[in-house]
Amino acid sequence: MHKLNTVAVIQCTVDDLYKGNTNPDDYCITVLKNSNLFGDIILACPKIGNYMVFKELANHWGVNYYFGSDYNIAERLYFAAERCNADIVARILLKRVYIDLDIVKKMILQIENGSDYINLSSNINYEVAADVMSFSSLKKTVEILKNRDDNFQTSIYKFSPWRLIESENRFIIDNISNVNLWSKAKTSVVKTKLNNLFSNNENKVGI
Repeated sequence: MHKLNTVAVIQCTVDDLYKGNTNPDDYCITVLKNSNLFGDIILACPKIGNYMVFKELANHWGVNYYFGSDYNIAERLYFAAERCNADIVARILLKRVYIDLDIVKKMILQIENGSDYINLSSNINYEVAADVMSFSSLKKTVEILKNRDDNFQTSIYKFSPWRLIESENRFIIDNISNVNLWSKAKTSVVKTKLNNLFSNNENKVGI
């Protein structure tokens, strides 16, 4: 039986980088590489600003990279995942060093069982998870958007393709609600790490 290839596509821009800090432990890189959940990890970056820095970082971190559209995130994720021959795509933000891999693993398993996209119940903080979808559903989303009029709603879907998936009855969507809550000790450790990483004038994530 063919083992499905799950690819972590890290959505990122130069604004996501901590000044003078390229330590993979301080981004989601190390935790993803150590998880053994992903056949490949790829940085998906828009061609804006000093974007070529991600070529150097990809080599330093031992991951792949793809430079694509700024606003059409659907296409950027798609072409990055295609480059890695993905069957399942987990879209993750670069600074999510605190990502809950137990939740992500459950999401991946449901995609392996035939779902196209996984929703999380309202009691789960999206900040600690990922957007997990089948590659075929992401491809279908890109194809649908190519045939849509270029209007405000289409722009929203290009920026957040999972919104299109949720709005169309042609996709199989499952939900996850039963997860282990973080202990106070774990929450404290994560908050301490984030406080050390973020400067005083940056917004803290809501965890």
